[in-house]
Amino acid sequence: MGFFGSGFAVSRLYIAATHLLCVDILFFSERCKRYHFENIEALWYTPTKSWHFFTVFWALVAIPGALGLFIPDIAARVIFGIWVIIAIGFLVINITRGPSCRCHIRTAAHIDELPSINRLALAERFFTRVGPLIEAAQADVATMAEAPPLVAADGPDTTRPAQE
Repeated sequence: MGFFGSGFAVSRLYIAATHLLCVDILFFSERCKRYHFENIEALWYTPTKSWHFFTVFWALVAIPGALGLFIPDIAARVIFGIWVIIAIGFLVINITRGPSCRCHIRTAAHIDELPSINRLALAERFFTRVGPLIEAAQADVATMAEAPPLVAADGPDTTRPAQE
């Protein structure tokens, strides 16, 4: 999506009976990726430090606004009050959503990031829901791989003794 597109992009992840569908929407374009459960080799998440960064950032943004509330001019106090409310609002939202993470999926062809799974609590719920579906789909593939080998039809018949 790039630097400028990341703020306007929406990513959704849908769970179907046989696959995951990741839909990325950017303005008027849509990109869909389908991951079949039997083709998923790995699914993992890594915690990031952006949650800590934004918590400190919004707290630091709120401090000048809080100090501006002590200015004697009423109009300035209103502006700084709005500033504090917005900063504390974003701070509360960031804290309640919890620590952030990046979720990745690996198939035989490539490794992709799932941008819609970006918080640890969401990733854990996603893994508990999708894990059994992946295991069930890959168990079916494993039983099909254990089928007995086929006998070649054009080879000699070794079950009867040779006749003279």
